[in-house]
Amino acid sequence: MGTKSFDVFPGGADGLCAAHQLRMVYPVDARPVTGVRRDTRLLERVEAGYGDAITVFNLPMGENRVALNHLLRLGATIRYFDHHYVGVESKQPGLKAMVNGDPSTCTSALVDRYLGGQHRAWAVVGAFGVGRDELATQLAGPLALKDAALEKMRELGLCLSYNAYGEREEDTVVHPAELYGLLHDYADPLRFVAREPACGQIRDAREADARAVADVAPQAVTDEAAVYVLPDVPGSRRVRGEMARRLASEHPHRAHAVLAPNCRGGYAVSVHAPMARPRHTSADAFCRRYGGSGAEAAAGIGDLPAADLSRFTGAFMVEYSH
Repeated sequence: MGTKSFDVFPGGADGLCAAHQLRMVYPVDARPVTGVRRDTRLLERVEAGYGDAITVFNLPMGENRVALNHLLRLGATIRYFDHHYVGVESKQPGLKAMVNGDPSTCTSALVDRYLGGQHRAWAVVGAFGVGRDELATQLAGPLALKDAALEKMRELGLCLSYNAYGEREEDTVVHPAELYGLLHDYADPLRFVAREPACGQIRDAREADARAVADVAPQAVTDEAAVYVLPDVPGSRRVRGEMARRLASEHPHRAHAVLAPNCRGGYAVSVHAPMARPRHTSADAFCRRYGGSGAEAAAGIGDLPAADLSRFTGAFMVEYSH
């Protein structure tokens, strides 16, 4: 039996664009292992053994420690691109880790650097998709894009990221594996925007979901922190991440937590640290207290028990209000 290859990534813009860049330069018949944004332990789904090759994009290494070590013991080789908090020893036999926890970068930018900028336009899309607008603009500089083209790439990044929000794959507008397959025909993201109906489908859903929660009032709010709890509908599970990002942009001195009911009777949570107070507690550090993860600017919790809602709200307001 021959060896197998796997590409492992959550289905948001950063993972999609990182994997797509690498495979345009190094095409292999790799099996995609992907899912919604909250699926941060995707390595547990990989059935690999001796000699198999696994490439990971945009997954927190700490959350995948057990599966990572298991696959390495079986003799698989793993190449790991990521920008999240590491939390584990990344120098192990069989593992080649290109991990950088700098909050100003993203996984698409790390792959772009690895490839020497060969498909930088997709790195720009990935950076926009995770809200690294300054990084995206810097990456786009050598491409000499017109403002209208850059805005289309920004919208594409936001749509790709938006599609991956949700509690289950059924909450997505386009299944992440299907969306990844659609990317394969396009070296130019602007052609993808112009030709693929999926872009319009995601955009329409995004706009409708935003309208549905426009009048939701915060459960708790001060000048420094706010907590929002959304109604129990599929659109809430998709919109919570983008809503947190929008609020962070509109109120840069305030931390935000946006919660949506999940299928286990608890809540999925998106947290944004205050953009204008970078030395404050990182979103990742706060979410790790509740079993979550992410980056310094933005992070999430997959399952906050309903009984902990009041305690979480109080802790969040205290943490970010001094």
